[in-house]
Amino acid sequence: MPTLLILLVLMPGMAWAEPLCGKTPEVSANGSSMMPEQNFSVDKALGAFQYFEVALPQLIRSSNLTQEVVRNELFYVGYPNHLRVVEGAFLRSQALLRKSEHALILEQRKAGKATSEEVGAAEQRLKDAKEQFCKFVGQARYSD
Repeated sequence: MPTLLILLVLMPGMAWAEPLCGKTPEVSANGSSMMPEQNFSVDKALGAFQYFEVALPQLIRSSNLTQEVVRNELFYVGYPNHLRVVEGAFLRSQALLRKSEHALILEQRKAGKATSEEVGAAEQRLKDAKEQFCKFVGQARYSD
């Protein structure tokens, strides 16, 4: 149990810096609309959540008609961009959790406390979570 706590506390923090999907493109001077993997962090998701909690409700309260809201740049650009950041952070967190789980099961296997089947199942869950996140990253674009 102490090993699990150590892995769950330390591993995700250490792993946030390393890319899960290999090298992702930086936002270039030529205006690439791809969202880089590093955009999907907990800090950026919390910032995006502030949009949903503060900015968007203010926009809605200050508008008389729905059309005013959806025509406002704060909505038609901000809403999909912030939503993608939150979704990406959740998917990344899931993949990092599976990575930590896999590392824990490997350690348990070394100690004779996990089976090969459990290791294989953890590897599959990690693979699936990474594939889902990396597919998302490959399709994530900024709205403008």
